[in-house]
Amino acid sequence: MMQSFASAAKLRSGGAASENFIRRSGGYSRIRTQCRLMIAIAFLFVRMVCDCFKSRRRLDAELLVLRHQLNVLRQRAPCRLKLRWADRALFVWLYRRFPRILDAIIIVRPETVVRWHRMGFAAYWRWKSRPLGGRPWIRKEVRDLIRRMSFENPLWGAPKIHGELLKIGIDVAQSTVSNGMDRPLCVPKT
Repeated sequence: MMQSFASAAKLRSGGAASENFIRRSGGYSRIRTQCRLMIAIAFLFVRMVCDCFKSRRRLDAELLVLRHQLNVLRQRAPCRLKLRWADRALFVWLYRRFPRILDAIIIVRPETVVRWHRMGFAAYWRWKSRPLGGRPWIRKEVRDLIRRMSFENPLWGAPKIHGELLKIGIDVAQSTVSNGMDRPLCVPKT
């Protein structure tokens, strides 16, 4: 299928498109990046499990080397790092599991990790308290039409207006029509 897609693209563009361009524009690079990220996170968890069986001195030496590497990278990195959402989520998860990890974080300020955690907490509760639906809203035109029909025909009740609306193809409940009717204070006598 890839070759047929590539040949069709070459025919459309006059043969100027290459397979690498098609792969990148087709979304293959994004999927590949996500797979690499998932593999890196899985590798991190495997390393965490393996660290449980290492000696204390070896862990201290490894920690020293990693901190030195971070210091070197900090000197060469730009002023502000651009972290992906997965990196932020990992820092927040580690902070929730081990709150004292804030002392060891070097590449971002500890306040930043706490702010990310609070933003995630707020986003969760905003999502949790969203309106779940209920009765659908009636469009303003339909409400205005119901109100106009009730004013122009004061002797009509909700069943009659509901029937007229059904005849013109507007499907609303009779209770909605009765709620949308504004009655004049006095009904004119005929």
